[in-house]
Order: sequence, then C-alpha cells, then structure tokens
Amino acid sequence: MMLSINYAIDNLDADRYENIAYNIAVTDRALPDDIKVTVYPNPLTDEQLTIKSDNGIVEIEILDIVGKTIFKAIYKNSVSITTVSFKEFSKGYYIVKVTLEGKKFHTEKILFK
Repeated sequence: MMLSINYAIDNLDADRYENIAYNIAVTDRALPDDIKVTVYPNPLTDEQLTIKSDNGIVEIEILDIVGKTIFKAIYKNSVSITTVSFKEFSKGYYIVKVTLEGKKFHTEKILFK
C-alpha cells in the first residue's frame, strides 16, 4: 500500500507570490490477513487517537506532512491498545506508523480536524 500526501504552502516573498508544493510517500508492507491494526477515530476531532492490534504493538511513530517524526513511543513489553494525545499538534494530515512484534508495520494517513 502506498500513501501519498500533497500540500502547498503559500509564501509571500517581497512582492512575489510563491506556491511551494511538498510531497511525501509512505510505503506500507502488506500485513497478513490475520493481522489487524485499527487506528481511530479518523478524522480525529477530539485530540485523542486510539491504536489497537491483537498482534503486539512495540512502537508508535507520528510523522507530520513533510515526513518529520513529531512523536515516538517505544514499548518494552508490547501492548494491544494505546492512545496518543494530539493536544499539542496543529490541525492537518499526519502519518501514523505502527510497528508490531516481528518488525511488521502498518501505516495510515489521518486527518486531525
């Protein structure tokens, strides 16, 4: 699976208007059918994102629209459910990367409204 996000930044430079476009792509390894990862709610409106999996979550990473890691949590003992507070994040699109036991991972694009 390939997630692609495009956005534009409007930048006023002296009397010249520039529209700069950025592009980020995240490639997800296909998970076997018996492995389920649930990321909700999406769109996120209440500042609390929940991530669930029966296959042991070992790491959560949140990336901003330009691919910069803005949040990372590593669990010494895997967990089946966790939450991430978006209280300090700006509204917009994010990529959630969930690493499971066995180094399998799932990525998902979310919108924080």
